[in-house]
Amino acid sequence: MRKYRIHSDYSYSELHGEGMMVNIRTSSCFKLNRIGALMLKQILHSADDEMAVTNLSKEIDATKDQLMIHYLQFRDELLKNGFIEEMEEKNEENPVG
Repeated sequence: MRKYRIHSDYSYSELHGEGMMVNIRTSSCFKLNRIGALMLKQILHSADDEMAVTNLSKEIDATKDQLMIHYLQFRDELLKNGFIEEMEEKNEENPVG
């Protein structure tokens, strides 16, 4: 399973259920509404996409199929625009050296 984190060029915070991403190099700001903040939280902390959508379905009034489509689109847009990045997996079973 892929794991994601906020890109190192960004700082992220939440207030009253909405999110704010600030590019620390350019000082540009990007606001996430409540839905975006919920999705980002799941992208960063869920074990897999199915669990993320199950968690989102408890907070958002939509079918799981609709949520999955929008969740994956949102994650892809965050990756494409450099807001989040994929974390490298550590292979501890076969240490080198």
